Amino acid sequence: MRLLFDTNVLIHLEDPKELTPELQELRKLIITHGHQICVHASTFEDVGRDSNDARRTVLLSKLKGYPTISSQQPDQAFEAKVGPASSPNEAVDDTILFGLLKKKVDFLVTGDKGIFKKAVLLGLEDRVLSIQSALSFFERLHALVLPRTDLLETKLVSELNIDDAFFDSLKLEYGFAFIEWFDKISREGRESWCYVQPDGRLKALMITKKEIEVVVAEPPLPKAKRLKICTLKVEINGLKLGEHFLHIAFDFCVKNGIYEVYLTHFEEADDPLVRLIQEFGFERRGFNNVESRRTPGKREQVFLKCFQASGPEIQALAPFDFAKKFGPAFKDGETVGKFVVPIRPEFHDRLFPQYLKKQKRLTSYLPTSFGNAIKKAYLCHSPIRQLRPGAILIFYRSEDEKAIGSLGVVERAEVFKNTDEIVRFVGTRTVYSEPEIREMAKSEVLAILFRHHFDFLCRLSLAELVEKKILLAAPQSITEISQERYKLLKKEVRIDEHLAVP
Repeated sequence: MRLLFDTNVLIHLEDPKELTPELQELRKLIITHGHQICVHASTFEDVGRDSNDARRTVLLSKLKGYPTISSQQPDQAFEAKVGPASSPNEAVDDTILFGLLKKKVDFLVTGDKGIFKKAVLLGLEDRVLSIQSALSFFERLHALVLPRTDLLETKLVSELNIDDAFFDSLKLEYGFAFIEWFDKISREGRESWCYVQPDGRLKALMITKKEIEVVVAEPPLPKAKRLKICTLKVEINGLKLGEHFLHIAFDFCVKNGIYEVYLTHFEEADDPLVRLIQEFGFERRGFNNVESRRTPGKREQVFLKCFQASGPEIQALAPFDFAKKFGPAFKDGETVGKFVVPIRPEFHDRLFPQYLKKQKRLTSYLPTSFGNAIKKAYLCHSPIRQLRPGAILIFYRSEDEKAIGSLGVVERAEVFKNTDEIVRFVGTRTVYSEPEIREMAKSEVLAILFRHHFDFLCRLSLAELVEKKILLAAPQSITEISQERYKLLKKEVRIDEHLAVP
């Protein structure tokens, strides 16, 4: 595979100073497994603007030692999505992203927030990586063992140390009010979900609260049952922890009949949290009265995610666009395809690691680094070719349980014969190792990008599926079912009618 490193990453790589441990390990993995680091022709332009003559000369000479990707000016369709470049540096970023879009390389490694923002607009977010997320991706791709299953811990808030450096930015934003609130919820016995590194440092945290009240905002949100994400902070890349946390919050809402979730946040320029939550349907709903202690006059923005839509929106949105905005709600009308997808237990465990735990409370989640993400990828040799965006996937665990228990919605599906093309397509969503993908690619592979909406409250065994004439026998490959059979299945597994939209 070919990896394009942007200017700033290359400067770190070629700097005479000591490399960071992450960049050292990433470089070693790339070399060990025969991948190729490339530079873009525009990078020479970028470096050529350096006013330090000696540094510029040295770096340009070092860049000549890398394979170079030719420069191609972005077309009108590209500019329509991201807008025109406002500076020479941004023009370089655009040509680099356009090269990635045109598949001149497989992945881009960068630390530029503006590039990440544009990658989302172009649908390239799974192929644009930070150094840390690139390291995590290649470690997993070439791993001989599965990721550890105790990625998140559940702790009482009272067990957390408010003097931990992790909380410094929150204390800076909210002042003494944060300390008072932290003390209050500690006494109440509130629980949290966190990621703690082996060295004991707290790196990610989510604290939630069920509410039935008016949300103060301009305009206010009317009284309703909601889940509030009180704190959501992630200080480590590459593990999809933000997506893990949202998965936990959404799944809790599904299991408890809650159809709205919200959070408040002091929004920054090119804010990674805002990019994340907008990808999963959160929308700005005005400001509240909380003012930043760090930036006087700046107020908290209120972001709301709904699982229900009004009539006009239902009609206006295509099935996948609806699922993206309102998921875990989804469209299931007659024009939407429904497919039963059989998966062997060893792969089912990776895609749905919490499936057998039958969670009842938020605190029962201990996700693996990618299995419990919302955006997933599945590979198989099914001959079926009718998987349109928005189609419903009903996952059947074969061999041991022999039952259906999870529902997802198709984002994209394509057929490949080449290992590198498959890896590029599934990007950071993969739960498969490179040797597994290479073995599968000996024959045509159907690669499916999908979103995991929820696990069923009531699973349905093969015997019940046959008895109720939903299936004729155990599915051996992806099998389409009729609308009539789907309606029988929907009733038996007790899908919430508020989430299934005709």
